[in-house]
Amino acid sequence: MDSVLAPLQHFYLLSNLLHELYHLEFTILQTKEDISAFCSRHCFHPLQKEFTPTGLDEIILQAAPDTIVHITDYFHIHLMLFTLEQTCVAMGPFCPLLFSQKDAHYLLSDSRLQAISTMDFLSYASSCPFLSEKHARNITRSILHCIYPAEDDRTITELTANSIQLKESEESESIRANYTLLLEKRYSYEQNFRKNIMEGNQRAALLNLANMEQDVSYLKRIGSTLENEKTGAAIARTTARLAAMDGGLSGITADQISSQNTKDTLAARTVDDILRAKEKMICSYCTAVRTAKESQYSVLVQSALYEMENKFHQDISLSDLANELAISKNYLIKRFKTEVGTTPIQYLTKFRLERAAMLLAEHTLSIQDVADVVGIPDSNYFTKLFKKSFHMTPQQYRKSKII
Repeated sequence: MDSVLAPLQHFYLLSNLLHELYHLEFTILQTKEDISAFCSRHCFHPLQKEFTPTGLDEIILQAAPDTIVHITDYFHIHLMLFTLEQTCVAMGPFCPLLFSQKDAHYLLSDSRLQAISTMDFLSYASSCPFLSEKHARNITRSILHCIYPAEDDRTITELTANSIQLKESEESESIRANYTLLLEKRYSYEQNFRKNIMEGNQRAALLNLANMEQDVSYLKRIGSTLENEKTGAAIARTTARLAAMDGGLSGITADQISSQNTKDTLAARTVDDILRAKEKMICSYCTAVRTAKESQYSVLVQSALYEMENKFHQDISLSDLANELAISKNYLIKRFKTEVGTTPIQYLTKFRLERAAMLLAEHTLSIQDVADVVGIPDSNYFTKLFKKSFHMTPQQYRKSKII
C-alpha cells in the first residue's frame, strides 16, 4: 500500500508547490464523477469537446499509460494529461496566448459564435494561467522525473480540436493559392505607412497600421504572447522612426519618441496595452513631423521645444536639457533666445502656467494638485508665478472662468 501511495504523496507536494508558483491546477481524474466535475468547472462552450465528460473520458481511455497527452481545444486552451500509478492526472487548463479584444472578436466572429460576447471570452481565457507550451511540457516531465527518476522521458501525444485542424487546413490552402498577392498587399500597406509618417498624416498612418495588423491575418496567429507583441512593437518603432527622420524630423526628437515607446512597451501588461502604446507613438511621430515641417526653428531648438513640451510635468533643469541635446548650457540659451525670443526656462515656465490655466478652468483639482501636475510642486511658488503671469491668483482665475 505504501508503495502505491508514495508516488501520489510525492506528487501532492510537487503540485502544491507548482500551484503556488504558477497558479496551475492539478486534478485527479479517477472516476466519472471526477471527470464530470472537472468539465463542469472548465468547459466554456460545447465546441470544447475535450472539456466535455464524454470527450475527456474517451481521451483518457485511449491514452497510453507511458505517454503525456497535450490537448489544445477550439479556443486555444491547453491541458496536459499523464498517468501516475494507473491514475490519470490533469494539469491545467492553461493558455499560452494573450488575447487582445481584436483577437477575441476575430475568433468569435469567424466561428459565428454570436451568443458569446468578447468580454465573456476574454474573462474565460484570462482565468486560465498563462504558460507557454514549452514550459508546460518541461513542468510535466520534471514532475514525472522527480517521481520516477529511473523512467525515460515519456512521449508527448498532441491532440488538437478537429474543428481547428479543418479550419486551418482550409485556410492554409487558400493562403498558399494567393501567397504572392497577399505579400504584395502587405508590402503596399508598409509603404503607405512609411509615407504617412513622412507626411505627418496621423489618421492614414493609424489606418495602415491597423491594416498591417488585421487585414493580412495569415501573418499573425490568433492570440499572441507579450514577447511576440513586444518584438512586433520594436519593428514598428524602427520603421516609424526612420520614416519620421526621412520626413524631416531631427534624430534627437525621433530618439525621444522612440525611447518613450520603448518604456511604454516594456511596462505593458497586456497585448492591448502594447497596441495602445504603438498608436500613441504613431500620433507623436506624426505631430512632431508636422510641427517640424511648419516650424521655422532649427533642429536644435525644435528638439528642445519637444523635450520641454513633452516632459513639462517632470523636474527639468537647464543642465538636464543641455545634456540631453549634447551641447553646453550657454550655447543652448543663446540659440534658443535668438530663435524663440526667450530663454528655455522662461519658455518652460510659460508653457507650464498655460497648462495650469487650462486645468484650473476645466477641472476641480486642488491648487496643490494642479501645481504638481505641471511640474511646480511648491504651491506657494506656483501661485506667485501664476499671479505674475495672469495678474490674478489661481483661485481668482478659476472663479473668473465659471459661467
